[in-house]
Amino acid sequence: MDERVMQFRVGVMFLATLIITAILLVMFGQLPNMIGNYTVQVRFNDAGGVTKGSPIRKSGILIGRVKDVQLIEGDSKVMVTAEIQTDKILYQNEECYITRDLLGDTAMTFVRSHRPGLSKDPVAPGTILEGVVSDDPTGLKGALQGPIDTVSDTGRALTAASKKLGEAAQRVEEILDNETQQNVQDILRDAAKSLKVVRKVLGDEENQTKIAEAMSRLPETFDNMNRTFQATDEALRQFTQRSQVDGKTPVERMVATIEMTEKTLRKFSEPPESGDPAPADQIATAMENIGEITTLMRTIMARMERGEGSLGALLNDRELYNRLNCAAKNVEKVSRELKPIVNDVRIFTDKIARHPGVIVRDAVRPGAGLK
Repeated sequence: MDERVMQFRVGVMFLATLIITAILLVMFGQLPNMIGNYTVQVRFNDAGGVTKGSPIRKSGILIGRVKDVQLIEGDSKVMVTAEIQTDKILYQNEECYITRDLLGDTAMTFVRSHRPGLSKDPVAPGTILEGVVSDDPTGLKGALQGPIDTVSDTGRALTAASKKLGEAAQRVEEILDNETQQNVQDILRDAAKSLKVVRKVLGDEENQTKIAEAMSRLPETFDNMNRTFQATDEALRQFTQRSQVDGKTPVERMVATIEMTEKTLRKFSEPPESGDPAPADQIATAMENIGEITTLMRTIMARMERGEGSLGALLNDRELYNRLNCAAKNVEKVSRELKPIVNDVRIFTDKIARHPGVIVRDAVRPGAGLK
């Protein structure tokens, strides 16, 4: 084999090894970032779990790693030196949290602060920031805490309710003795019989037709009820509406009428003058007299029903009634027959009044007469 070809192949293998080594170093974080870094320091009260090389994230993206961790201020605080990639910018309105995931891995996370009034300017390299130790930097746990508490309260309420339900069941068992259970069974049997009757009634086609007709008339019935309610509402509105004549409502006028009636009755119950009986007393006396007259009339009517007296005999004796009826007819007949005679007497007296000498003349020389 040519020596040049061998050298070329060795050179290619060496270059490929360097490239693979560089890639592995970058992947495992052992090769410094070629873009460049700047450092900031974060002070914590407790930085448990944070070590050199711990990841630093922002919005879930890796932006750097921890460069150094050391105690400060008499070992009461921890200063963490963070190396941030140059193209990743931190802002003053962001806070740094130490977070631990479900697997226990610790990381530093920069998130937007909820405190008002913080500046939106970038953080200068070398700035010392105040860090916060939290297992909920995004607020997800706090948002879920309310529903979790609600579920816990609901569980406690269900536990208390189940306990009360058990106590109630125990009381029911104590209450439901043999006699009560027998009564309940009788009630259930009666209910079953009633349901059978209802099922039988509803199973009849004629009854179903009637029920369907009744259901079809329900909307009309509801409309009538609605109209009735509207009419009642309108009547009540008119009952409380003030009149344009006197400015009073019917209720006020009714109250005024009642007051006037009360005053009138009060005057009516008082005597007009001292020593005289009140009108109410006079009416009471008159009512007593009317009662006596009524009693007397009742006695007279009772006597008439028994046939006592002339009127009683007339009412109870049919023959006497017929005789009186016949007599009345005879009187009517006689009055008709006497009517011409009365007319002649009237003409005769009229002539005598106007010509008294006629009597003497007719006595000397009798004439033909009037008829």
